[in-house]
Amino acid sequence: MGRNKKGSIVNISSQAARDGGGPGSSLYSASKGAVTSYTRALAREFGPDGIRVNAITAGMTSTRFHDDFTSDEIRKKVAGATPLRREGRPEEIADLAIYLASDSSSYITGANNDINGGIINSFNSNAQLGAVSYTHLRAHETVLDLVCRLLLE
Repeated sequence: MGRNKKGSIVNISSQAARDGGGPGSSLYSASKGAVTSYTRALAREFGPDGIRVNAITAGMTSTRFHDDFTSDEIRKKVAGATPLRREGRPEEIADLAIYLASDSSSYITGANNDINGGIINSFNSNAQLGAVSYTHLRAHETVLDLVCRLLLE
């Protein structure tokens, strides 16, 4: 990547980096906050070498993790608080990752791209969702698997 003087790194962060996440997810939120800052720092550091660095800050995404560990009640609450009234789909996250990795986004670097159905604009904290805990430590594995599959096709 560096030898070619061109490249793209796409990090996966989370909406939790912006809003602190739900109860019980402070470590997850803090780690994703680090990814958000690291993205900006790397963009500044690698930009002169033609390498763009961006991140995806995803909201609740319909994944196996949420199927297994998030109650239907909480999922409905989160979807109901989202202006688009639904969860994201892994393919939507993958599409954004592919765009950010492509030459179509050649002037975008250091950006943390919200993809959350507008929920970040609808409320200021998780308190408005009640006792919502959607620590999705493994939620992005499905998205990353899909991105890798699509990029290798």
